[in-house]
Amino acid sequence: MSARASTFLAIATMLCVVLIAEHNVPRAVAQPARVSARPPAAAALVSIEPATALAEIRAAYSTAPTCDRVTISLKLPDRPGKTESVIVARLWQAPKAPRQPADATKDTPAPDGDANARGSGGASSVERVLSLELGPLRAIARDGQLRVIHTQHESTVYIRSYEKPLNGASLRRLMPPVGLVALAILASADELPDDPPASARGMTLTPWATGVRFTSATLDPKAERPELLLRGTCDQGEVSLTADGATGRLTRMTTTFKTQLVLEMTFEPQPAGDPATWVIDTTKRRPVDTLADLTIAEASLRVGNALSFLDATQVFGDGQDAAKSAIVMLVSDPNPAQPAPSSTEPIAAAGVSAIAGLVDLVDAAPVRARAFIATRRRPEGDDEIAMRAALPVRWASIATSGVLNPPATTTPSGHEPVLPAPAPVATPASVALIGPARSTIQRLSPEAQVVLCVVDRAMKIHAVIEVDGRVDDVAAMTRELREAGRRAGVPTGEPGQSPPEQPAPTAPERK
Repeated sequence: MSARASTFLAIATMLCVVLIAEHNVPRAVAQPARVSARPPAAAALVSIEPATALAEIRAAYSTAPTCDRVTISLKLPDRPGKTESVIVARLWQAPKAPRQPADATKDTPAPDGDANARGSGGASSVERVLSLELGPLRAIARDGQLRVIHTQHESTVYIRSYEKPLNGASLRRLMPPVGLVALAILASADELPDDPPASARGMTLTPWATGVRFTSATLDPKAERPELLLRGTCDQGEVSLTADGATGRLTRMTTTFKTQLVLEMTFEPQPAGDPATWVIDTTKRRPVDTLADLTIAEASLRVGNALSFLDATQVFGDGQDAAKSAIVMLVSDPNPAQPAPSSTEPIAAAGVSAIAGLVDLVDAAPVRARAFIATRRRPEGDDEIAMRAALPVRWASIATSGVLNPPATTTPSGHEPVLPAPAPVATPASVALIGPARSTIQRLSPEAQVVLCVVDRAMKIHAVIEVDGRVDDVAAMTRELREAGRRAGVPTGEPGQSPPEQPAPTAPERK
């Protein structure tokens, strides 16, 4: 493999990790504000030491939490356009802990077994927190632990430990290459007494700009918005780094390879927020061995399994009625906030009709039926408000159904509650919103958009009915729901024991 092909392959690997690259599509890349309306005279530029310029950038990222939206562009010399990807990086370096006196560290082991606590302990006193958005991936590195999740798979998490302080080498050992220039500049200050200075060994600013040695740095103090420009060489070719002369924040980095490939990174400041909120909740997630395993769906659910992504309270409510089984209706909706009727609404209407058919059966009372709209992501805040507002239009049969989520009523004698007469209009808020769809309805049926299942009070599944393709088979689905409800009501006998499995009834031939 040629050097050019090898370089392109390495960079393309990173762009694929972000998962939002668009190949060979020309587009304008945001450029930082120009120094002034007209180019400054060469004599106006002030030369400064590259180390001084790097210190200014380092100070900008070490004094407060920061957030940059980084656009990475790869330009090919023999092809039009460019390949782009975007990452969002939040970075915070906590204030250094006071150093202990030299004589106090001689016989005192480093806290928590920190392997980096050598010599004076300068590096070990640094704590960095990093939050990354890489397409659908979210990563948090803090307190010596990296956690990564996939936003559309809520059941998995990738967790790995690293030795503090966090730096580019820490991440390269745990995940595919990611260009984090600010982190690299911060980490360049972690040198210990027996380490050669970065100027001598060369800095690694990105996985594609290693051995960087800046040979010049200039600043135009008379410009309306001065730019700090560093130029130098790297193992791959030439590199330039630009920062805002007023704030020290990065604005652009360009690496020109010996093969004439050009990799450009532009940095757009974003609100950073409170680092305390940069967290990932992993209490309901199972650890996986690799990042690729984040997208592996959980095992399919069949008759006899527990409907694990719902709990009994969501289906049976407070449990005060005598219902021994319940019907769960799951509807896949990739965009429930869209205020337009769904193309799947006729299928959902058939499912509602199948449930409503139980009202006419003598042995059907009491009937518990709940509807759940499975979205691409778990709805929160304003998203949930928008989704609920759109429900009556997108899912009219569900929102106006009198058999789904009916209000509780009791007989005049105060005995068991019975199903009330269908209401003309039901409250759409009673329809639950869950997500994401990949870990819910697809576990019951990889292809169906509407699924009915019958569960007992232990949430054990007694029937799974795919409504898709059975719009004209409502009566048969009603019979299947009734038979599954009977099976779900069979006493279990000894605690922890289940009745023998019975095969699901076969739908009769259509007449």
